[in-house]
Order: sequence, then structure tokens, then C-alpha cells
Amino acid sequence: MVDADPERKKATPTGEEETKKKPDLSEYKKNLAKIQKEEDEREEKIEARKAALADVPKNPVVEASEKAEEEHEAEKAAAFKAQKEAEAAAEAAEKARIA
Repeated sequence: MVDADPERKKATPTGEEETKKKPDLSEYKKNLAKIQKEEDEREEKIEARKAALADVPKNPVVEASEKAEEEHEAEKAAAFKAQKEAEAAAEAAEKARIA
């Protein structure tokens, strides 16, 4: 059974009871709160830095380069698709000619 009394009694070898108070945790709690506050402040700074970096506009040259690269990839895909369609049509014409 757990004793809810903050004072604990302990029997000594002489048979007398000795009372012990629970350790004072106020200093620990104060330091823990301080550490948590510092951690929260550090996280806020990190989030603020991420937001600031996200707000920086891209370099116009880089944007133009990325756009040109995307257009080139789209043109290559369209050319590849047209080539495959032409090959399929030629193959179908060859099968029709043989049959």
C-alpha cells in the first residue's frame, strides 16, 4: 500500500522512527522549465530561418534555365512519342503488305 503522506517514516536500529521528507524538486522543476523554454526559443529561431529562406526569390537565370530544361524534356518526350507512333504505323503497314 502506498502512503500518500509526504513524510516517510523509517525505523532505525534503535527502534525509534525517523521521518524523512521527500526531496525538494523545485530547483529541478525550475531548471527543467528553463531548458524547455530554451528549446522552444531555439525551435522558433529555426522555423523563422526556414520561413525567411523560403521567402527569398529564386535567381532569374536559374528560373530561366529550369524552364528551358523542362521545355526541352517535353520536346524530347513528344519526339520520342512521335517516333514510336511512326514505328508502330510502319510495322502495321509492313504486316498489312505481307498479309
